[in-house]
Order: sequence, then C-alpha cells, then structure tokens
Amino acid sequence: MIKNKKIIFTILTLVISFSIYFFSNYRIFFSPFEILSNKTIEQNLQGICVDEGRKLSKEELLRRALVSYFAHESSGQYFDDPSDYAWKDRCPTEKSCQLYMMPAIEMGDYIFDKEKRISLLKARDNGVTFSRADQFFPKNVRYQSHKLPFGFYASNRFSSFYPYDCCGIKEKSELLKSDYPFNGTPDLLEQRGLGNYFLDLKIVSEGINVYYHRYIVNNCGQYIPDKYSSVQGNYTKNMTTSYGFYLPQDFIQIVSEIPIGCWKWNYGKPDNSTINSLTKSFDYMFHYQTLWDGNDFYSCLRTLKLREEIQ
Repeated sequence: MIKNKKIIFTILTLVISFSIYFFSNYRIFFSPFEILSNKTIEQNLQGICVDEGRKLSKEELLRRALVSYFAHESSGQYFDDPSDYAWKDRCPTEKSCQLYMMPAIEMGDYIFDKEKRISLLKARDNGVTFSRADQFFPKNVRYQSHKLPFGFYASNRFSSFYPYDCCGIKEKSELLKSDYPFNGTPDLLEQRGLGNYFLDLKIVSEGINVYYHRYIVNNCGQYIPDKYSSVQGNYTKNMTTSYGFYLPQDFIQIVSEIPIGCWKWNYGKPDNSTINSLTKSFDYMFHYQTLWDGNDFYSCLRTLKLREEIQ
C-alpha cells in the first residue's frame, strides 16, 4: 500500500513538474491549433524567420512573397456565381494561369498610351505558369520595393498588368492604423508574434482600372492564408489586412498642367495624408480628382471647376 502511494506521488510530482515546465515555456493557440514556444514567439516578434534562424532582407522577402502569392493563386477555387453557388478552379489547367515579363514602364504610360499598351501585349514572350513562379522571379535579380527591374502581366480568369513599381514590402512599424489599406493585424497573428511584414500590390486590370491590395506575409516571406485563417460567423478571416483600394479609370483625368494645391502620389498611390483625411477610404474618388500630367499622378480636391470639367 505504501509502495503504491509512493508510485502515485511520484507520478503526480512528474505530471505537475512537466505542466509547470510546459506552460512556462509554451503557449497553446486555437483556430488554427498550434503550440509555440515562448522563444519562437519572441523570435517572431523580432521579425526573425525561425526556420532559418535569421532576419531576411526586404529584397528576399519581396521575391519570396511574390513567388508564394502567385503559387497560392494557382491552386484552390473561387466563388463564381451566387445564384447557383458554383465554385470554380482558379486555374482549370496549368497553362490557364500565366506570367509574362514586360518592360519596366509606368502605370500611367500603360493606362493612357493605348498604342504602347497594345504593342506590349502583342509582343509578349512565352509565359510561365503561376505554379512555377519561382522560375519567373529568379534569385539573381535585385527586388527593390516599388522598383522592380521589370513589369509583368498576369493572365488567369482576370488579366492584370503589374507596373515596375507594383510591389513592395512594408514593416508593421512603418504603418499607421490610419494608413490605407491597413486595417490592423488579426489577433490570431499578433498573439503568435506574426503580422510583421506586408506585401503591397498595385494592379491595373484588363478594363484599365487600378486596384491596391495589402497582404500579410510571414517572417519567411510566405503568403499562407490557408494556414492562418479562422471562421468567424459566416465568413473566414484570412491572412490579409484589407480588400484593397479601387480606383476606376473614369476618375483619372489627363492634364497638361497640375493646379496649385494638389498632392503628388507616393509609391504609385495617393499620399497617406490625403487618404487619412477621409472617414472612409472608399470616399477618395468622391472627394478627390486624380490627375495625370504625363509623368506623375496627383490628387486634387474636387473644386467646382474640376467637377464641371469632368461632367
């Protein structure tokens, strides 16, 4: 009897000791389920890629983020028709999703120089499939944020042009909560020490409309919304910070001279001070007119004179 009590006491002591050790050094997360050590969380907070034990440069992060973003786009399905609840493959065949290298031209040149745009599209070389994006974005190229040595064209169910200043990496410390499109980092990522880096994309659609998106990437530069997503109510909260900023071509006007009091765009999008002045970022197109002078884009308040010109 005494021997059995000693065995039970020893087992309880071991269980209690292990529990103290485990909960002092590890944390359990749900949705998705994951167990991380406090050391890993601390490294995550420092922006370190734990798998490699180092902090990647923005150039490395940008290349990896672009590769993983298009690789992800090559798989899975999208919701096509709410009337019959149809789901379709993003890429029904591998060749239906292609990347094409293009010269490093400005977004404005692509939008407003129709002859150049048609010529560039006709001159496209053989494409590279989304699933082989690692070959399209080679390692021996310098990937400066918002200053790629080339532009490119992506053709899938939607065809889009990415100008040379399309893409960049930003750190969380560089962003303000009012900086659009930055809606903060989901709690499920912050608790793990993630959400430190963001992939910014500027896209010109086939209909010549401009879209801006910002996505969270992990410290190793991977865009992995399928790993870090959680169901909340009737929707899934994915590893992205926003649905993007939409600017249709009809709201862009060509002028020979920029009026006094307008703001020049930074990194291919309206200045943050312009966006921050609005209650909702979507209101931009109703409060500001976007002007193109042949070299740069500007945001100008919609004065009565500008409204009359647009109408």
